[in-house]
Amino acid sequence: MATLEDLAYDRLFNRLSECSAAILSAHPPSGKAYDAELIRIPAKQRHAGRYHIDVIFILGRFLFLCELKGSSSESADDVSKLRDLTKDYTLDQLVSFISKRVNRTDIDWPSITEMVKVIGVVMHDCPMPGDFATLVAIAPGTFEVIVGNDVDSAGDVRSILATVF
Repeated sequence: MATLEDLAYDRLFNRLSECSAAILSAHPPSGKAYDAELIRIPAKQRHAGRYHIDVIFILGRFLFLCELKGSSSESADDVSKLRDLTKDYTLDQLVSFISKRVNRTDIDWPSITEMVKVIGVVMHDCPMPGDFATLVAIAPGTFEVIVGNDVDSAGDVRSILATVF
């Protein structure tokens, strides 16, 4: 039986596949990545040894690091994980690391100038931190986009996400 996290993954992955997003990595709840690369990023601060980000994608100049949960109230560990990752790595370091692991000649890697931390959910049942964007997968193809005021270039992030969601 599919969980809400499975549903969030399926809805997000399907929507990104239908649009102009470059999906760089996808790590579904089952752990079996057949739809896209599975990028494991070595951790510098965490005890786990490496980061598995559920979905990494590019839209415009933005690199989106997205963790998925059934509901926003379940996302505290993922918020911490994404914050740790962005403390461990600068945008340039992540872009360099990822570009070496995916065979994507269609991406203009130097044009990626900003990174956005995202939590994707099916149920938005609590506020998210101001430095995160939230994608609420209400129904297949129907999303609510919430961008925290502390997200760098929040207006531009809202605009680019609105073209897809």
